[in-house]
Amino acid sequence: MRYIAIDVGSTFLKAGQLDVQNLAITHMESIRMPEPLPNENPLRKEWNAIQLLELMKGLIDRQLASCPGCKGIWITTQMHGFIITDDYGVAVTPYISWQDERGLEYAAKLGSSYFSALMERVGEEAWRRTGLWEKPGVAAVGLFHMLQQADSGVENQRERQGTACPASKRLCTLGGYLIQSLTGSHVCHITNAAPTGLVDVRAGEWDKDIVRAVGCQALQFPRIVVGTDMVGHYHSRWGAIPVYPDIGDHQASVLGSLADTTNEAIVNMGTAGWVSRVSDAYRIGEWELRPYFDGRNLPTITKLPGGRNMAVLVRFIADVGQSIYGTTLTEDMLWERLLAEADKAAQHFKTGKGQSSNGQLHVHVGFYGKQTGADKGTIDNIDSDNLQVGGLFAAAMEEIAAIYERNLYVLATAGEAIEQITFTGGVMMKNAFLRDAIAKAVGIEAVMAPACDEVFHGLLRLALVSEGLYASVHETREVLLKKIHANNKGA
Repeated sequence: MRYIAIDVGSTFLKAGQLDVQNLAITHMESIRMPEPLPNENPLRKEWNAIQLLELMKGLIDRQLASCPGCKGIWITTQMHGFIITDDYGVAVTPYISWQDERGLEYAAKLGSSYFSALMERVGEEAWRRTGLWEKPGVAAVGLFHMLQQADSGVENQRERQGTACPASKRLCTLGGYLIQSLTGSHVCHITNAAPTGLVDVRAGEWDKDIVRAVGCQALQFPRIVVGTDMVGHYHSRWGAIPVYPDIGDHQASVLGSLADTTNEAIVNMGTAGWVSRVSDAYRIGEWELRPYFDGRNLPTITKLPGGRNMAVLVRFIADVGQSIYGTTLTEDMLWERLLAEADKAAQHFKTGKGQSSNGQLHVHVGFYGKQTGADKGTIDNIDSDNLQVGGLFAAAMEEIAAIYERNLYVLATAGEAIEQITFTGGVMMKNAFLRDAIAKAVGIEAVMAPACDEVFHGLLRLALVSEGLYASVHETREVLLKKIHANNKGA
């Protein structure tokens, strides 16, 4: 009994098979996300939608070839972006991703940026219903920009294509676009609909006031699916394969972390970072409120520093090695040595051996704009003794730990007390120093998620429910934990 799973991320497109009988993930395959379309405007981030569709369907068909009797297809994708198609499901715009910030462009006729103008039209009270922070990389902002430019008579045909939004045009999430192509059904899951900025999260419906403010009410909107029932069939050469709704990659990752949702926080760090917890309550606060499963919510703080912040310092050290000493190390080897030096520096500082008259270095890791809790990039408190590579990296990671500590305290007010942290993401898996620094700063128990590929384990939990083996995703946690622990003992 196997299902196919596909994960469309920002860097990779991955596929695998979910073996619900043996509680295993097999036949993993990964390809890189193609480069965005060329654009002289650095705020634009567009992908060829037809090319993406071919890659996604290619992954599915290759998996089907080795999955006889496939029980269904599960999909999870990056969030916030959109595609407009015609009535036949053919894309008439590129895929506009969450990385696109065209809304920050200045609009002379509006007297502000498109983003600011839309936020003013929508109003704070209405925007709060979306559960999102005000940010330019959501579908609502991209659509508003498109429509305003179309009304202004933009000459560029590529920009005008599909922007008039007649009733013959359909709005799709990335996963919804794939589902429409596979099944003909125009649907999307609430976990991918909400990040568009066009949904009343509490009601689970398209927000008519926001849609009107954007000016896209003539579009055909997909039916929002709240549960995880089948949404159609893919009539492939291997037969009619059930297709399930598109799940937001964030929600799938939280589900696959196998955290105890009553009192745990999930700390994820990859290129950037986020912290989340599961809550039964609809509670607005200093966080985004994202829909989860079984009627629950995910208070989430996003845009935290992550691997790319540390990479700025790593690139500096690599450049010194190459340009001054003519030495080139692989990224893994460089990281291994830098973490070892950071450990030494931290131990010296604890014992007082590494202290100078001026104390420890301070590294502020805000090397990128608009990050939560990191507003500047500086190295200070330097004296004649403490500017060493180990101290530099130790100080940077301790600064990141302090940022996560502050935001975990904020997240704690969204529900019951947080009693444990579960770490997920590639950076956390490889960086024990950072895990220990965050755990020490917060002062509570912290563990690494028991399995990698959290997104696929999240989809496996959904497949177990779909197969009728369990009544809810909550019931799947213990059985998966036992299986993973048994596998780890036998390894």
